[in-house]
Amino acid sequence: MFCKTYYISLVIFFCAVHALAQPTNNGFKKAEGLNSNVVYSVMQDSKGFLWVGTEAGASRYDGYQFTHYTIEEGLADNDVFQIKEDSKGRIWFLTFSGKPSIYENGHILNGSNTFWLSGIQPKKLAKYLLEDKPNSIWYVTLDTAYHIVHDKVTEKYAPPQLPKSDQNIQHLSFYKDTLFLVCNAGVYNTVSHQLYYFNGSKPILRSNVPVFTNDEILFYVFQNKVYDFSLKTHANEMIYPLPEKEIFIGMFPDIYPDSVCISTVDHLYKLNTKTKQCTDAGNSITNALTYIIKDAEGNTWVSSLTKGLFMKEADANKKLFKINGAGLPENITAYSFSKDGNDLYIGYDDDYYILKKGEATSTHQLKDNQYKGKVQQIFALQGKLYCSFNHGIIAQLSSGNIQASLAAKDIVVSGSILYVARSSGILKIYKFFQLEGTAKYIETPLSEQRASKLLLVSKDSLFAGGLNGLQFFVREKRIFPLPWQNAITNASISKIIKTEDHNIVFSTEDKGLGIIYQDSIYSITKQNGLLSNSITAICSSQPGLIWLVTTKGINKLTYRTGTDKSFSYTIENYNWILDKDNQTINDILQSKDTLYLATGKGAYYHILTQKPSGFIPKIYINAVRINDSSYTSEQLKHLSYKENKLRINFIGLAFQANGKIKYRYKLEGTDTTWQETSNTFVEYPYLIPGHYLFVVTAALPDGSWNTEPASVAFTIQQPYWKSWWFILPVILFALLFIFIILAYFINDFRKKHRLTNQKLALDKQVAELEHQALRLQMNPHFIFNAIYAIQGFYASGDTVIAKQYIAKLAGLIRMILQAGRSNTISLDEEINILTNYLELFVLKYEGTLQYHFQFQNNTEPSAIQIPPMIIQPVLENALLHGITPLRGDAEIRIDFTVEGNILICMVTDNGVGRKKSQLQKTGIEKTSLGLSITEKRLQLLYTDLPAQPVMEIKDIDPDAENTGTIVILRIPLQ
Repeated sequence: MFCKTYYISLVIFFCAVHALAQPTNNGFKKAEGLNSNVVYSVMQDSKGFLWVGTEAGASRYDGYQFTHYTIEEGLADNDVFQIKEDSKGRIWFLTFSGKPSIYENGHILNGSNTFWLSGIQPKKLAKYLLEDKPNSIWYVTLDTAYHIVHDKVTEKYAPPQLPKSDQNIQHLSFYKDTLFLVCNAGVYNTVSHQLYYFNGSKPILRSNVPVFTNDEILFYVFQNKVYDFSLKTHANEMIYPLPEKEIFIGMFPDIYPDSVCISTVDHLYKLNTKTKQCTDAGNSITNALTYIIKDAEGNTWVSSLTKGLFMKEADANKKLFKINGAGLPENITAYSFSKDGNDLYIGYDDDYYILKKGEATSTHQLKDNQYKGKVQQIFALQGKLYCSFNHGIIAQLSSGNIQASLAAKDIVVSGSILYVARSSGILKIYKFFQLEGTAKYIETPLSEQRASKLLLVSKDSLFAGGLNGLQFFVREKRIFPLPWQNAITNASISKIIKTEDHNIVFSTEDKGLGIIYQDSIYSITKQNGLLSNSITAICSSQPGLIWLVTTKGINKLTYRTGTDKSFSYTIENYNWILDKDNQTINDILQSKDTLYLATGKGAYYHILTQKPSGFIPKIYINAVRINDSSYTSEQLKHLSYKENKLRINFIGLAFQANGKIKYRYKLEGTDTTWQETSNTFVEYPYLIPGHYLFVVTAALPDGSWNTEPASVAFTIQQPYWKSWWFILPVILFALLFIFIILAYFINDFRKKHRLTNQKLALDKQVAELEHQALRLQMNPHFIFNAIYAIQGFYASGDTVIAKQYIAKLAGLIRMILQAGRSNTISLDEEINILTNYLELFVLKYEGTLQYHFQFQNNTEPSAIQIPPMIIQPVLENALLHGITPLRGDAEIRIDFTVEGNILICMVTDNGVGRKKSQLQKTGIEKTSLGLSITEKRLQLLYTDLPAQPVMEIKDIDPDAENTGTIVILRIPLQ
């Protein structure tokens, strides 16, 4: 209950004294961006980030902005009194609730999301944190000291309870391996359980006693007195009394060794822990100090309970030295430099100029000058020194001023002749003389082209420049067009000089720098490395070196020319020599190893042998986001081809830079050169698969680059269809597929080739069989008998019938010959052949012969195609071997039936049968051959073997004398 009451009253009190707070000075500047001015502590972690504990949470500062962490982000409490770092780089927050919170890898760990932290449940605020050795942490609250080993609570210690006193732990200390709890009453030995009182034999009746430990000595404050206490002897001693009216705030380490700060509302006291001397440091920084640290850059940070956070930059090595002159006004603007031998003239505002001879300076101001203003140029003419102003020139003599109403932007001297650049053109002035204090002269216009800068190269050659570009005159005649005509020669010219190696150099107001080398001209711009294309002043006093003043600072250009007209150069940023509050430069001049600057706050010089000594920023990669999600370094090792939109956030820590840090980065695998940026992130919207290494480094605007860049490697995998485990099977499958296709085509080709050969062989065989069948169709005996019968008709005088049969015989022969030319004929044609054949056969047959053609199943003879002369051999066989031996009434019946795609032809005769036929000698071989050929022809017509024989011969009645024969032919329909 005490803790809450105490700190609430403390905040109420400081709100009351807030109006009495003294303003800061001594170079301290407030750090803007915190969410509260009530700051309890400040610390810098091992990476360089600044952590601030306030009443509104904890904040981390990276030099650009504060990142705030509150209860909403996971803190146990928004009142953060102390912030500590352990050896693992974790940040611990000691809060009002006492419950621990830890920042690790961008996340806040607490008792609700981290198991081992849930075991720490104090009832009072957190007071102290100590890591006595790696992985051994003491977390101290007012009521309990927790010992955490390897992220596990192993021990707990509570202070001894005293009557009439709220006993709280204030600190923790080790002496000779013994743990002491420093309480508000005294020091408690956890081994002997002995309590040694601070106040003799009585406890201190105050619940909050600030304590600081140094080896065996404890320092504490009680009743506005500073005491020490020895852990060895248990003796205490008052060493310094604070003023009674002081309101004590706290004790914290000083930025100096062996020193501790004691802070009150109005003062800061410094206690030397070795000598035990305490001194009043006053209140020059701010009031109500709570902490003071010095960061890695040497900057000093101060936190206050009423004013917030302040920083004082480290004292860097002085780079610019001011040129002072007796009587010269403070911070008067310097405008120009002029050299006369070893003498240096510096022109200022308000008619002032300084003559610098070696280390001695003398200040001068023109009196009774009607052309008051800035001295823009000093030159000598006829032994007199003249100052040029915007509206005239004047020389100050002991006898009075010589003044000339000559508005000039630039003047060059050649003996007794002046060349003057004016808005109205270029004048040549000679016979310059004094007449009653006024300069008289004769002028001749050289050009009406507007000019603001001049350069006399030789007695006969003159360069001029202005808004309309560069002009060149030889023997006072303008050369146009220029021999080195270029886009930059048409720009507005701000200065023209001649270098020590005889090159002509001119600066422009918006196009960069031009260098004329022999008969060539080179242009150098911001794209080549200049800070800006707007250049206000240039100078050169040694070969290969040019100093440039741009609107964004100073560049040093070092160049080299070759006999082959080659031109190479390097550009350096020299802003590191400038003061941050004095950036306006009007003119620049180099003399030996000294660089002079005319600035808005006077004239300064810099020793060129002095090197940059500024702090080099540390560089870190904060996060890598892929497709708008954060990835860890482990996840980056194997990214899919779809995870190729990257944003890499990085930060350079240098608080003096105020966020003005330069970055240089390169993505190895894509970039071939370094890229520069002032942003703290880089985006790659689409990266192809491959291995990448992102490297980034940082530098102050005026400093050197960090030689230890930060880097992150990542790999974007190929799409699965481009991976070897996918491509190899595809190739194998493709080869297999090709092999199968080739095998198929080869097999098909072979099959077709075989079928073709078979078909050719079959066709040959069919042709041979048909040829044989054709030969068999015309039985010579049959033809002889037919002719003999016809001859008989002629002999008997029956010529009409003889002629009819001759016609039939001729028709039969013709039909047989025509049928032999075709692969198929209709069944009608086959029947006509058979009919003619039968009619001719009857002529010599000794008996009657009846023949019948019958069709079953609605068979249409005209629609059926069959091989020619396929039935005739069977019919002839029946007539010769069945009917002829019969010599009586005979009958032949030919039946046709279609079953599916087969024509069944049944030839039936009532002849003698096969047994008697075997006794016939004549024509047996021939006839058997005819049947055999017919059977083979039928077999060749079938692509598949038929279920039944293609030719079947059987007797009608085997037991009868004349049995008769049936021949069945199964003919595939064509």
